[in-house]
Amino acid sequence: MSVKRMCLFLCLLLLPGLSFFSVQAAAPSPQDRQEYIVVKGDTLYSIARQYHLKTDQLADFNDLNPKAILSIGQQLWIPQDPSRQVVITKGDTLWQIARDHGVRLSELVSYNKISEPGKLKIGQVINIPVSGDEAVAVPAVAGGGGQRVGAASRSAANTGFIWPLKGIITSAFGQRKNRYHHGLDIAAKSGTTIGAAKAGKVIHAGWRNNVYGRCVIIDHGNNQKTLYAHASKVLVKNGAQVRAGQAIAEVGATGNTTGAHLHFELHIDDKVVDPQKYLR
Repeated sequence: MSVKRMCLFLCLLLLPGLSFFSVQAAAPSPQDRQEYIVVKGDTLYSIARQYHLKTDQLADFNDLNPKAILSIGQQLWIPQDPSRQVVITKGDTLWQIARDHGVRLSELVSYNKISEPGKLKIGQVINIPVSGDEAVAVPAVAGGGGQRVGAASRSAANTGFIWPLKGIITSAFGQRKNRYHHGLDIAAKSGTTIGAAKAGKVIHAGWRNNVYGRCVIIDHGNNQKTLYAHASKVLVKNGAQVRAGQAIAEVGATGNTTGAHLHFELHIDDKVVDPQKYLR
């Protein structure tokens, strides 16, 4: 066989494999999505609203035009954040889960398509809705009443947590209109350095999902984790050990947001808590 024919033969053998690997690399992880089958009356808008997403986010996730007309029985994928999942154990109730995560019971039932809320099974996975407006922060305006926070070196007594950023709090933790805000929004110019609120190990560094965008999550031990979302740039890698105040990312507007800011979350014992109570 000539060299030319041999090269052609090898290319034909390799091409299917290359195609397979490119498709596999692009496909979202099953943990990052859930299946949805279109029923009569469904539109991209109505489905996106049900799952607290924007229409263009849902369309983009499914490689569709935002104005696409759906067909009954059509399969769609809903982006899902694996960090907001609860595995049912003995004694768990939906009411308790809804209370712990700051969502309405009816919202939790609808989001998980639960037909019998009183009959949960041990090992059953409950997905917690991510508020689609978590990143809709009010712009920082001089004299606008925003609360200014201290520099990253300012320590909080008895907690070990320090402020990750110097700026104005544009959205506090808790109920916000008809949504529950799971973190603290701190406004700052794009590119401003974000510091680790406490020493720990980086367990996520990079793109998270269409809500959080580029994100860093740090495990501080003792069932304490912090999350830093919407970054324009991530400065650390998975598995890295960081010290308190160390630069881990830069402020940006990635994910579901209308402007540059840091969305900061604090999780203790697998429950999201008000960061300000631990940062003061």
